[in-house]
Amino acid sequence: MIESIGIVVLNWNQQALTRECIGSIRNSDFKNYKIFLLDNGSRQGEWEEFSTPCEDIIFIRNEENLGFARGANIGITAAMEYGCDYLFLLNNDTLIDPLCLSEMMKHWAVDETVGVITPKILQYDRRDTLFAAGGRLIKSLGQPLLRGLNEKDRGQYDKNETVTFASGCAMLIKVSVIREIGMFYEDFFAYAEDMDLCSRVSKQNYKMLYIPTAKVWHKFAGSTGVESPLFYYLHTRNRMIFAKRNNVFLVYFFAFMPFFILYRVLYLITRLLMTKRFSQAKAVFKGFVWHINKKWGQMTF
Repeated sequence: MIESIGIVVLNWNQQALTRECIGSIRNSDFKNYKIFLLDNGSRQGEWEEFSTPCEDIIFIRNEENLGFARGANIGITAAMEYGCDYLFLLNNDTLIDPLCLSEMMKHWAVDETVGVITPKILQYDRRDTLFAAGGRLIKSLGQPLLRGLNEKDRGQYDKNETVTFASGCAMLIKVSVIREIGMFYEDFFAYAEDMDLCSRVSKQNYKMLYIPTAKVWHKFAGSTGVESPLFYYLHTRNRMIFAKRNNVFLVYFFAFMPFFILYRVLYLITRLLMTKRFSQAKAVFKGFVWHINKKWGQMTF
């Protein structure tokens, strides 16, 4: 029996991107999949097209924007209840190569300790430029390092390798692993939830495998915008949430906090102020303050 993949895709006011993503999935040479499409509280009229019954899509409508972490968890739960063997977490601002799914599925039998597979992720607008060839997670600093970020793809990462970080924009994971380690931590809302999941995967001694013959093209920060205040707020707030959850106190206090305050807070705010990005600087400050006073540190976007 061919094992099945539940593909979890979230849409939030991005109908055109989501339609393009689904089209690329349908061009896949691997056909034993079901798409679990979550609409995360899009405005009226944005989601209605997707609610039309389709053989390959199970549509789930959330009345409000629950964020990536909680929205994805709803899709993951539905896929597990449906009986899928694997979960492919895929951002809606991506295109997958027709061979992507089959190339990843080839490698589960190689090593039973592999829990996660990540494809070669290239940039959506610059198709020959890398976004991530897997990555490395520096847990003590709350810092993921994406291999090959912004490098031209010249085949320098064309070898299967074990990595310690897989971007949540395109991540294939065994359902059995999710049952063991749990789903995304929902307090993140968006960003850093993939770091947290990868940390738990490694803690349970599962490997993460990078497969370069599986390709995805990704438009970075399509939902929140890479320069939006919300992007800066969540990145700042969530790095601290991650560090608290995944480090002992001494590492958090003496390694993470000095690095974070100097680089992520003071340096970043100074750079943003010098370039007159005042709302972004305020968002960084609010993200940091959230850990001191959650009410004062809340920010409406």
